[in-house]
Amino acid sequence: MYIFLLLLTSLVFATGWDIRSVRESTYSRDNTYCQFGPQRIEFQIRSDASHTDHNDKKYGTYIFFYPNELPKLLPLNSDKMHSYRFFHGNSSLCSKSLGYSVGKDKIAVLFLKENRPNMDKLSFQIMNTTTFEPENIIDTEYMSDLTEIAYGGFVFRTHDQRNGLEMGKTKIKDLEYLFQDRDFPYWVKYSEKGFNISALSSFQNFPWKGYFKDVKDFFAYSGWDRKEKKFKNSTLYVAVNHALKKECILLSPGKIKITEAETGWRCN
Repeated sequence: MYIFLLLLTSLVFATGWDIRSVRESTYSRDNTYCQFGPQRIEFQIRSDASHTDHNDKKYGTYIFFYPNELPKLLPLNSDKMHSYRFFHGNSSLCSKSLGYSVGKDKIAVLFLKENRPNMDKLSFQIMNTTTFEPENIIDTEYMSDLTEIAYGGFVFRTHDQRNGLEMGKTKIKDLEYLFQDRDFPYWVKYSEKGFNISALSSFQNFPWKGYFKDVKDFFAYSGWDRKEKKFKNSTLYVAVNHALKKECILLSPGKIKITEAETGWRCN
């Protein structure tokens, strides 16, 4: 599932003097406060650059947290090889970014790793809400832009990276359409058990949900495999006739040559 886990402990990897030096020589890019029981802890992203362009203003190399007056560096990005920003959104646990409970005394603080020109990739730091210390780092290859709370954790929207863009003209029931391939968005759940595709969330949030009678119809057309827990028909084509204001979708196991003989389109 394009995941690699970096299991790091909260051992101090810099001295107090090093942390002060880094903090004094860097610039704040963004901050958020997360609730740990009765205590609120600040997280702050900092950068070496004093000035950045608009697209870079929320990204930084160093991620600080403040369990008390003395700042600490998160183990996330300890190699300083990447740039991160907060995963912004509404959360009951964090003020400006997303944080979710993922088990007893555990909270996941969500970040996005810079991945331009593509969508940023999901990363998160597991924090212990009793000791206020970082535990596991989970750095994924999932591109993501939306999340929701779920039982025991959270779900997030992702899609597989496309290679190239396919587009053209075709006829559907003797009417001319313009078509192109599009991202097939699906939702993945994270909990203490790990990552699994959430078929139900994928249906409930599918942009073309109206093309299906119900969830069973969606599962059948998208080739949902309950055993392997994956969608087998995850190549999506969208065709549009602008004059008639009609749109059609087609799901297939992979890229296909679109011809006028194709009968699998669903149209609204």
